[in-house]
Amino acid sequence: MKIRTGFVSNSSSSSFYFLFKGKQSDTVDDMKKRLAELILKHRDYFALSFDDGGCNALDIVNCIERCVKMSEEDMKRGSIWDDGCTTTLDDMIDDHERDANYHISSIKKQEMLEKATGKRDSWQNHDRRDLQCEIKTIADLEELKKKGMTAVIKLEFGDNGGVTGNVGRSMDYEFNAFEEDDLVVKRWSNH
Repeated sequence: MKIRTGFVSNSSSSSFYFLFKGKQSDTVDDMKKRLAELILKHRDYFALSFDDGGCNALDIVNCIERCVKMSEEDMKRGSIWDDGCTTTLDDMIDDHERDANYHISSIKKQEMLEKATGKRDSWQNHDRRDLQCEIKTIADLEELKKKGMTAVIKLEFGDNGGVTGNVGRSMDYEFNAFEEDDLVVKRWSNH
């Protein structure tokens, strides 16, 4: 079980989004190379320790090189999932806007059902909470876009999902967030 600020979870993995400045023409390999340069530039922040091990910036770069193989668009077309993928910040914002619209629609349906039956659906509270999270995420991503961030590499770290071993556990349990002008790393928990 994990205890983090604001929630308790038995989650065994967390998704991380590495956001940085890229070019529209960047290939997956271009994006991995640029991200590797940025992580190595900020190597001190990526030196993590864990009870029985840890990792450093080069370990994380090697995981990205090994695990990120395709763009999110390629994954959607092939209906497959890999440990990591690339996307654009605009596409990421679009995904969160779709999720927010789903929650809005769900809340409206639940309110209509409550009006008709007099019974409140317990999921309404979850949808309201999730909608607020999506709204905040969209606002955060829009701010990053204003700062020039365009490229995103998503990667899952954990003790039994995504990138595992010392690097997976170290990132999942010890890493929270990082923000500099050229690189932002955000955690999205898979609780």
